[in-house]
Amino acid sequence: NPLDAKMDLGYSAGRFKDLYLSGGVYLGGTGDANKLDDYESGSWTPTVGAQTGGITAYTSSGTYVKVGASVTLTIYVTLGNVGTASGVMQITNVPFSTVVYANGMARENANTGYVYSSVLNLAAGIQINNATNGAISWTNGHVYTTTITYKTNA
Repeated sequence: NPLDAKMDLGYSAGRFKDLYLSGGVYLGGTGDANKLDDYESGSWTPTVGAQTGGITAYTSSGTYVKVGASVTLTIYVTLGNVGTASGVMQITNVPFSTVVYANGMARENANTGYVYSSVLNLAAGIQINNATNGAISWTNGHVYTTTITYKTNA
């Protein structure tokens, strides 16, 4: 076909408003690896627990973006009454299951620095831990934020 890969759909000053497809879109090629057929974003509510003991009050929120098999979560946790909590923080109720390990960085308050987050498997949840001894600082009012990306089979 003499017009193959020679025509644009719209241009910089003449853009389309919305595009509705019944299938996916191929980006940069026509193979299966180039087909984007799954995009989703939304919010979720993380459940927070401790490796040992119990936390009695916290607030949490999260957002996610899923593009194909790649999921990126952003998590916000504010500790209320930490009770007898100790060890690593465990976050469950995670959207989409995983088959691959993942790692990320977490921020504890604005002034206290970074800790680590990791996914061993999402059945056990996401762990937020300190690189030195694993245990985080379970302190009333501390805020933890993290973003983590992993592959899903969902």
